Amino acid sequence: MAGRTPGAEPAVLHFRVSQGDLDKLNNKTFDGSSKELDDFLRNSRTGGPMHNYDTVEGPMLRNLKGFLKEGKPARLTGHQIAIYTSGGGSNLQQRTTRDPLTWPDPDTLCTPFPRLRSISTTSPMTW
Repeated sequence: MAGRTPGAEPAVLHFRVSQGDLDKLNNKTFDGSSKELDDFLRNSRTGGPMHNYDTVEGPMLRNLKGFLKEGKPARLTGHQIAIYTSGGGSNLQQRTTRDPLTWPDPDTLCTPFPRLRSISTTSPMTW
């Protein structure tokens, strides 16, 4: 939101969370374009009922207006994990210290990853 909010400063946050901790949550993953993803996006962006997932993972919608108001197909790019519940964020809270056993070596941050993932939240982290 920093690009859209005057005076806001962008930030990059890096979290290391084990796959086991993520698997304990109620997760929903979308692997690409589908009617289910279109319905989910439309419901989420038009004030429909809230889902019960801790996290939702998948591609990002890049043409919101065209998709919702003009009936265009969803243009999807990138990959993200959105956290919707305090349960989904509790594992992040536990790992924000610079514990040498869990904090990444700065030299490894530029190592290519098989799939780059970003994590976003629907509201400020307050857990």
